Amino acid sequence: MDLRFGKISAAKGSGLAIMSIGLTLTATASHCAVAQVESDVVSVLTYIPVAQHAAIRAGTSRFDVTSAIHAARDKVQGTGKTLLFSPGTYYVGEVIFSGSNYRIGTEGVTFRQKPGLAGDGGTHPIISFPLDANSIRAGNVRLIGNIATDRGEYSHGIAVFSADNITIGDIYGENIRGDVLYTYGRVTSEAEQQRNLVTGVVSGRNIYRCIVAMAGGDAKIAGIVQDGPVGYRDFDAEPNNGGAYQPVTAQIGFIRGSVVQITSDDPKIINADFRIDRVDLDGRRIANSTPNYPGHSGANAIALSINRVASVRIGELNVQNYPSYPVALFDRWQSVRIGTLDFRNSNTLETTYKTIVLQHGMAGEGLLTIDRIVGRLADSSRMVLRSDEGLLKVEIGQMETSGGARGVYLSGRIGGVRLKGKGFH
Repeated sequence: MDLRFGKISAAKGSGLAIMSIGLTLTATASHCAVAQVESDVVSVLTYIPVAQHAAIRAGTSRFDVTSAIHAARDKVQGTGKTLLFSPGTYYVGEVIFSGSNYRIGTEGVTFRQKPGLAGDGGTHPIISFPLDANSIRAGNVRLIGNIATDRGEYSHGIAVFSADNITIGDIYGENIRGDVLYTYGRVTSEAEQQRNLVTGVVSGRNIYRCIVAMAGGDAKIAGIVQDGPVGYRDFDAEPNNGGAYQPVTAQIGFIRGSVVQITSDDPKIINADFRIDRVDLDGRRIANSTPNYPGHSGANAIALSINRVASVRIGELNVQNYPSYPVALFDRWQSVRIGTLDFRNSNTLETTYKTIVLQHGMAGEGLLTIDRIVGRLADSSRMVLRSDEGLLKVEIGQMETSGGARGVYLSGRIGGVRLKGKGFH
């Protein structure tokens, strides 16, 4: 009789059913059963000196456990087993979760990165999933970096480098000298593309660059939350220039922050598709990291900027408290669709364009579709929609706005009425 973990088996006709609990019972010729313990869990603490366990649980350990984690990781690669971290704070350098087909138990766990990483232009994430990583599932993760003492801007919390089928729970970062979550993919080969990253809510405070930055790849993210100062963007989809980076595809449940950017630094790369259920952006949340990030946009930041993308769909967009125009479209976007745009106390001081939504530069062939626009303009000189050059093509359903004009330099329809000419509407 062979009883395996997680299954019920019984001798035929015996009427006896037994659930195994990590035991394999092998019948011998003498009808005795020899028990062999089979564990589906490998504990990281097994590889760490016992003298350090109490400090890890207390969150005070300064013993570098990176090599111990890697030794335990090697035991679970390809097995389907769980690499278990007991609750506590683990003091690490750069942890690499390579290989495939295993789980990482991280409930109640914090990874604190040791200081001293040089600004050498390389990436030094607390946790990375490299190119050979595939089918790995991790729990919630808390990350603490060294924003004040490290150098450069690439000491990310978690970096996913061309890895496939990675699932992570909620991710929280604090004092990160880079991005809380960074993804990377290239189209130079099939192996270098990053696919099917799934995460819970990604949040952070005192982040040098971004909460989430995607320099290529494909991700489903439950939410993005700005929990404190952020140096650059809450969400930045931006393949780098000149490196055949992978166009970004992302599905996001919600974003709560202050600055979002969907773009491509490479004019040859057009991002693919973005679907975001709800975006809530408030200019009062704008605050630079400490130490300050030099590329911080400041009080006159644009809440949402879009260019070089095939499709952006946002269910609900709320923007408030932006002195300048809060929404900007740039070049080579094809389709932007918003369910409801609700603006409040925005475009109150800017004096050049005086608009809520600006097509910056020459309008292309893209179509801006908004089912409903709600808000009050600061004064009668301002408007809701405007193109800087050429005509912005729009399809607007209901426009429940007051205080100024609907727009200028537009083509298409507002409320079912076709627009004519370049004048004010």
